[in-house]
Amino acid sequence: MDRITLDNVMRKPMRHHVLGLQYTATGYGAKIPTIYVAKIGGRLHRLYCAIWSNVGTVYVVLNGEKVIVDFDDYAVTDYSKFVFKNTD
Repeated sequence: MDRITLDNVMRKPMRHHVLGLQYTATGYGAKIPTIYVAKIGGRLHRLYCAIWSNVGTVYVVLNGEKVIVDFDDYAVTDYSKFVFKNTD
């Protein structure tokens, strides 16, 4: 899978998020939608998480391909709003 960094992430919860429900009965899965979307190439893309046990990988689907979101270049400054700040 390729990697991508994001700088335009915003909250856009789905119905099950608003209702406080999990996407799957166990909370685990290969394509769990997060409450976040990112503007890439002029359109919004949902961020997904492949999560098993206590490990998760966040990715977006671009042109049918999974692209891992690389958070190494960003610092989370407010966990409640998931705001990214470029550290360069």
